[in-house]
Amino acid sequence: MTRDPLVGWLQAHGHDTHPHFLRHSTLPLGRKFVYGGCELAWRCEGARVWIVMLRRVDGRHGLVNSFAALHVLAEAVLAVLGAQAKLYGKVQAMADSPLDGTRMARFYRRWTGAAELQNGWYELAAGQVCSLRTIRKRQIIDRT
Repeated sequence: MTRDPLVGWLQAHGHDTHPHFLRHSTLPLGRKFVYGGCELAWRCEGARVWIVMLRRVDGRHGLVNSFAALHVLAEAVLAVLGAQAKLYGKVQAMADSPLDGTRMARFYRRWTGAAELQNGWYELAAGQVCSLRTIRKRQIIDRT
């Protein structure tokens, strides 16, 4: 596997990355890091970044945003690959995950401007990803 262009940015911003493998095999699928209690794995292929896996690793502790790791990845993609680079992935909750698939799909569509290209497969431009601060403001407005 070639060196991932996002690793340098992530490491410079304090995020340790590690290889991500298919289940318990030696087949590499990409890279991963843990942030805010969630583990995020991705694979970079040119200007498309595949979101391989997003899952909580520490249960539901505190008020940590489940999608904070996704925002860190989007910041890295924007900084390294540019605003037109795409994040791409399938919304599918893992069997043991407290992250609900419906909630994940709503998040991708509503707050990132993601397009559902095929059933459950979403693509979003890195330049369209809202900051966590903007998302919180929208949540407050939606509740009023």
